[in-house]
Amino acid sequence: MSEVDQSESQSSVLLVSPEEQPFRVRVLSSLLAWALTRLGARHDPSFEQGHAIGYVKGKRAGEKDGHKTGHAKGLEEGKLVLEIVDRRSKERAKPGIDDNLFDSWSLLLICTEA
Repeated sequence: MSEVDQSESQSSVLLVSPEEQPFRVRVLSSLLAWALTRLGARHDPSFEQGHAIGYVKGKRAGEKDGHKTGHAKGLEEGKLVLEIVDRRSKERAKPGIDDNLFDSWSLLLICTEA
């Protein structure tokens, strides 16, 4: 193996969650973690992996919560009532009379907040 291959294999350390480890390994790792904490040291790959996972989970949860809150708030603020007012004549045209033929057939639209 060349130096490049060795450095790549060392930098891509796959960490296994504690639940997947045997009991004695969990006890030993917790004792080692306690000792390293007392010394003020840390395991960089573990720290970086935990930080990255926590960042991603927190960001997803924040986005989901923000979207849910903003969506509900936007729906409440954006409710409008659209009222269509028919201003056309209610009277029917008599046979042979085309007075209403070229009348304005546009409808009046009024928007009001709910």
